[in-house]
Amino acid sequence: MQIEGTMQTTIPGVISCGMDVHKDKIDVCVRIGDGSPDGKVIEKVFSTMRRSLFELRDWLISLNCLTLHSKI
Repeated sequence: MQIEGTMQTTIPGVISCGMDVHKDKIDVCVRIGDGSPDGKVIEKVFSTMRRSLFELRDWLISLNCLTLHSKI
């Protein structure tokens, strides 16, 4: 399923991330796998404060997440 205004890709073994950015928080969802029900989904919420943004960056790097999907 593709939501209007977003790009969606399903590539086996890929780790991808979706973010919903608000004024005070960023909701993050990371999907590990090929999009099947067996895939793993991790959801976290980060503050928009500078320290938390660095934590978000470090967390995504630790998961080897190189793909970001965002609403346009």
